[in-house]
Amino acid sequence: MDGTIRGRLKFSKTSCYLCNEWLDDKDVEEHLHHCRDERTVCPNECGAVVMRKDLHLHRNSCPEGFGESSEIDGTENAVQRNSMAVPSAGVLETIGFLQKDMDLVKEVLTTQTHQRAHVQDGLTNMQKLHDLSQQWTKKVYDLLITLNKLCNQETNHRVLDVSILNQRVKYLELWNVEITKRFDTITATMPLAVQAKETDPANKTASSDEKKVADAKKDSFKDVEANTTPGGEQEGSTKPHDLEPLYEALNGLKDSHSKVIFEIKDTQARLFEHEERVQKLQQQLQKYRRENLHTKQKLDELHLNLRMERQMFGLSGDNGRVIWRIENFAERFKESQNHEALLKGPMFTDQPYGYLLQVEVSLYGIGTWRGRNLIAGLTVLPGPFDHLLKWPCMLTGKIVLRDQPLERSVVNDFSKPIVARKRGQQEAKHQYVYIPHEVLHSQNFIRDDVLFLEVQISAEDVPASAHE
Repeated sequence: MDGTIRGRLKFSKTSCYLCNEWLDDKDVEEHLHHCRDERTVCPNECGAVVMRKDLHLHRNSCPEGFGESSEIDGTENAVQRNSMAVPSAGVLETIGFLQKDMDLVKEVLTTQTHQRAHVQDGLTNMQKLHDLSQQWTKKVYDLLITLNKLCNQETNHRVLDVSILNQRVKYLELWNVEITKRFDTITATMPLAVQAKETDPANKTASSDEKKVADAKKDSFKDVEANTTPGGEQEGSTKPHDLEPLYEALNGLKDSHSKVIFEIKDTQARLFEHEERVQKLQQQLQKYRRENLHTKQKLDELHLNLRMERQMFGLSGDNGRVIWRIENFAERFKESQNHEALLKGPMFTDQPYGYLLQVEVSLYGIGTWRGRNLIAGLTVLPGPFDHLLKWPCMLTGKIVLRDQPLERSVVNDFSKPIVARKRGQQEAKHQYVYIPHEVLHSQNFIRDDVLFLEVQISAEDVPASAHE
């Protein structure tokens, strides 16, 4: 089946090798007879070779064009002289120029072949670049997603640390207020306790030992009162023994408070640094997103160009004509006989941006015609420009069985009309073409185990597209 899908790309226009004008294939020969850039020999037999468009200028300065006799005899002699001279010199020079032109045509064909190979290499390189760009875009996108996740996690951690530190500061402030109130309460109740002990009537009836102890305690309290200011603050470095733990706790609280404040300031500074870092990362993220968008646009443009190139490269023609070369005919005929194999030919279009067509052939036949006829059909495939075309599709043409005689002058091709159809669309007639096997094996339709089938779409039946 691989040999059946190959076809030849036929150019519908050709450039004139003299004036570089683009012409249809059928107009090239007529154009060469009247091309203004064609070189010709001076008719005055001066030996000069000039272009046809410059011939009238050369005649004004041709040395053989001056001093001619006006008599009839002189004119007749000149005509005879020209008729005798042209075959000798002019024909040889013309043949030489034609040989040069043929060499130029060969060079042009060679150049076009090299250009085609260069274009194919360019398409391969573009496909590789497209694949590489897709991989690079995927990696950049994954990195951006990872970076965004890390930024969000870092921000959440910092916010949580700050909230924990704020709660701790509030708790320490409440504890400091509570301890201060308790210390003020104890300091205020100390003088009242001393006075209550001094005025207690039980002290008067106590024993002498108790009085001594009471006097000693009274003296100690007096010393405390003497060393204490009216506001309750202590003078000098002497402190009551019962208040030392409170002072130590207060000093510890002050140290812890100062440490907490220092840690808060340090955390705020680190949080500010992290915010600046997050802001810079966000700017880089926006930059990468813009670059990613620009890269995606370039990739879309490249993908569109590649798809158009593939579509144009896969077509065997765009002028409603294709020639299908079926190789290994005997082997494929046997496959069709044993497995009912259906061969599919090259794809082509009836006109540029027109319907996409394909030939299908059963060499051994189908159904009641099996074993007697070759059956061929022309199918309309879904194409990229179907929305611009008229439906239902009605294309008529003919399928030609090309003759391959040794003498091309006695060619006798076999043709039948055919109608293109879409899959599932039923036509009244000419939907399939039946070619008897007797006709197929007659004459020279099969030569060197090769069969040629040609499809031609009628130009008058080709519908115009909607945008025209």
